[in-house]
Amino acid sequence: MNYEEILQTVRGFCVREKLLDGKKHLALAVSGGADSMALLCLMRPLAGEKGIALTVCHVNHGLRGETADRDEAFVREVCARLGLPLRVFHAAELEAEAGKPRAGEDWARRLRYACFERVLAEGIDAVATAHTGSDQAETLLFRLARGTGLHGAAGIRPSRPGYLRPLLCLTRADTEAVCRVCGERWVTDETNDADDYARNRLRHGALPALCGVNSAAERNLARFCEKAAKADEYFARQADALLASARATDAKSLPGGAGYALRSGQPVWMSEPLRQTDPLILDMALHSLVEPVRDAEEKYIRLLADLVEKGSGAVQLTDAVRFCARDGVLWREEADKNTRRQGEKADCPKFEVSLPEGGDYPLPGGRKLHIRVVSACFEEKTQGVHKKDLKNQADYAKINSICPVLRLRCRQPGDRFRPAGRGVDRELRKWMNEAGIPPRERDTLPLLAAGQTGAVGLRRGLCRWAGSRAGHRAAAAGGTRKFWRNRIMSMNDDILKVLVSEEELKAKVAELGAQISKDYEGRNLVLVSILKGSVVFMADLMRAVSIPCSIDFMVVSSYGGGNTTSTGLVKIIKDLDGDLSGKDVLIVEDILDTGITLSNLVPMLKMRNPNSVKICTILDKPSRRKADIAPDYEGFAVPDEFVVGYGLDYDEKYRNLPYIGVLKPSVYEK
Repeated sequence: MNYEEILQTVRGFCVREKLLDGKKHLALAVSGGADSMALLCLMRPLAGEKGIALTVCHVNHGLRGETADRDEAFVREVCARLGLPLRVFHAAELEAEAGKPRAGEDWARRLRYACFERVLAEGIDAVATAHTGSDQAETLLFRLARGTGLHGAAGIRPSRPGYLRPLLCLTRADTEAVCRVCGERWVTDETNDADDYARNRLRHGALPALCGVNSAAERNLARFCEKAAKADEYFARQADALLASARATDAKSLPGGAGYALRSGQPVWMSEPLRQTDPLILDMALHSLVEPVRDAEEKYIRLLADLVEKGSGAVQLTDAVRFCARDGVLWREEADKNTRRQGEKADCPKFEVSLPEGGDYPLPGGRKLHIRVVSACFEEKTQGVHKKDLKNQADYAKINSICPVLRLRCRQPGDRFRPAGRGVDRELRKWMNEAGIPPRERDTLPLLAAGQTGAVGLRRGLCRWAGSRAGHRAAAAGGTRKFWRNRIMSMNDDILKVLVSEEELKAKVAELGAQISKDYEGRNLVLVSILKGSVVFMADLMRAVSIPCSIDFMVVSSYGGGNTTSTGLVKIIKDLDGDLSGKDVLIVEDILDTGITLSNLVPMLKMRNPNSVKICTILDKPSRRKADIAPDYEGFAVPDEFVVGYGLDYDEKYRNLPYIGVLKPSVYEK
């Protein structure tokens, strides 16, 4: 497009989006780059047509030293030449709003918008920024890569209160063309040339690749964002109506946490209308709940959707804000560290009492706990104890044999417990969060503990106060009911059987090291360890290799957290530090399972011009293979069982076992 065509395009975009309607005074955000200089060239005639006054706003972040001062001087010279008023801001002026200067895109953006807010507070109608369709395309790709929904796919909006983006209809090539036609120079931010930032990598790699497929790729991506924005607006209206119809108003009919939230001015919604609505509308509604608190990434939307579906639990968005669900309602809790939490702690003094076999125990706030030990078989419990008293029970004989000294106390830092049927213990703090227990209640719950540390017994019903302050009862009955306990157990107790002994591992590693030394004699060998699982095997193998070799490390994963199966998605978390050109690469793995990870990794490494790429794994599980790949060096073939030890883990545990063992199903089955 020539200049007149570009000007007409921007004029039509401003009319269609009503960007200039009712505006009398605009501030133009001008950095000195090509995009902002094009904004200056195009908005001058358009503002003149509308009788709109213009002011230029420039932000010197102070992060690039002399080049930042150069950019400021350049913008000052341009504004003086064109007779435009100029506001210049420096980082030191806005520490209160943006924080102390530090490198990073987030801080720089926060600083810019702090400056813009000051300009708006001085009477400017709106700030016009130089975001282009190229920026729109980058934003869309970035959000898709991070995980986004329809709202995020809408990208940068043409306007929002106080801000305009009149150049979204242009590409970066268009803005440079405008500058050349108008005879305006521009400055270049050297940080845009580096690939340190994710957005730069998209700009230099992904977008050129897409434009190689279709030269109009940037415009097409920007056009998609426009359509997504219209769809988003429609679903947003439906979502607002949904949240309004599901809003709860009567605190008396709500569970404790939800009632407290409603009385404190926090919103509460009935879960059933949310579950019954269209998933797209629900996603939009949940997005509106997340967005004011933090970045509305898709993962947070999904966490809230799962919370609505399950009907119980909690999702922590920030240190102070979380969403909870229980008893058919969803609510938001927001902690006020300066007021509410202090008040809560003042009402909840710490307590600790040693327990005999039964009796009444006074607790803070006028509460009383009644403990009754029933000597009866489990089948006979209804004969001697009313069913109301047996909502929660524990095997006192079993507890007393494990922990002869029991105390009833409030929680303490570092408390851990072991859920019944699980082979690993958990932090009590995390469990309370996941269970949706309001923060104000957590210090009031009585815990049955072994000594000074470690919660032995905790049941939600046992710990929750009954309706009357003095009427809560907990019964301890003989029998076989499961209870939650916390006692130190050896990792060996979680192992069903030893599959490969420590001695067998040592012999096999020595054998593999000798064979590798023979095969790679006189070659430039580099051992590439795939962290974390191969770290133990790698350490032993490199010592068993008798020829010169180098080492490097990658973090490549298709598993996550406590998952016991591959997700099928391969993620490179850490790449190699060294160059592979002319080297013989031997990938060192802990286990070759589905083969998904290595089938993606090997072709990638072969593109880096090594002489060869081969695989060495201490364990091979061929029955699980989903990809056409086999190891070149193999330690042991193992059956389809969940194995741990010698670097292999479950939920980051058991790596330090000196042998390969089969984990008991009770540890990982939920």
